[in-house]
Amino acid sequence: MMKSQKPLTIVNLAQQLGVSTATVSTVLNNRHAERRISAETVRRIQEAARNTGYLPNLAARHLGSKRGHNQIIVAIITSFEAPLPLISAALTAVQKVNQETAYKDLSVTTTVDMFHAGRLQELPALLDGSRFNAAVIANTLPEDDHFLAHHPMSVPVVLIGRDIPNYSSVRDMPEATGAQAAEILWGTGSRRMVILRPELLTQSTQGRVQGFSRQVQILTGQPPVEIICRGFTAKDACEAMSETLSKSNPIDSLYSVMDPLAIGAYHAIKEKGLRIPRDIAVIGTGDYPESPYLDPPLSTFNQSQYNMHEEAMRLLFRQLTGELSRSTQIVIPVIPVLRASTQRRPENHHKERNIEKAQ
Repeated sequence: MMKSQKPLTIVNLAQQLGVSTATVSTVLNNRHAERRISAETVRRIQEAARNTGYLPNLAARHLGSKRGHNQIIVAIITSFEAPLPLISAALTAVQKVNQETAYKDLSVTTTVDMFHAGRLQELPALLDGSRFNAAVIANTLPEDDHFLAHHPMSVPVVLIGRDIPNYSSVRDMPEATGAQAAEILWGTGSRRMVILRPELLTQSTQGRVQGFSRQVQILTGQPPVEIICRGFTAKDACEAMSETLSKSNPIDSLYSVMDPLAIGAYHAIKEKGLRIPRDIAVIGTGDYPESPYLDPPLSTFNQSQYNMHEEAMRLLFRQLTGELSRSTQIVIPVIPVLRASTQRRPENHHKERNIEKAQ
């Protein structure tokens, strides 16, 4: 259970640093250049805000007794390359959480702001809070995470699927997911495991790759082959998988770090006349709406995407209303959903392989 913490305000920061509250407010609103505040003062204030985990609460200043008349603009910030279902999940979460008793009096408008992966810093009005009052940010690359870590935003922010110091976040445990995927495939009798992943990796997908690779190394004595897709679509995955299957090295199982890539892999596997799971067992991640309806239904990991986004929105609203004054991290458990794509008995798999070799 978390201990109650005394709210940290810009007044506290100003007192600690020996500057005026106006100076702290100006820096945290990223308007120090126009006010000609010295670089050293800006550095000290930004560093203190990061080190103390200070959360901006600018929107809450406008929340008076007649809360129903307060308009809050919440931005969903994500990359153009991210799968569209994630945006739908976030929009649904805003509506659902806004209807909860604690937040139903807030008048919330939602905007979707998109950036090209790795170029978050180019998003207009990102730092000064002039476009929105609060934001959830998802699907960032390491370059974007580095930018966020060194450029504090002037509005409440919650990150989804990544952990950056002094930001509130909601995430799962990607390394554990990858390792469990390896264990599940090993349990089907698989010994030649491969991993399917995009060329660009987020903090979450990188963690899945690392967890899977480490566990496969432990189980088989060698790392898995990596099949790298140019992009994030089923088409990209199909092309990469087809190229791999055209080579002589056989594989007997596949872990896809994202369900949309697994869909493309299905097509490539079947085009080669191979069967799932008899020839190649497949497991994905994300439990996308299409996953249960593939032929055969795809085994995957349920990230509870809607729950993850709901927790993120709830965390954001708690910042907006002043319930939270320090950064908070929430970890969502990931649960395997085993379907037909991994349902083969290890002994039968080995028997069939031996018969094929004999023939």
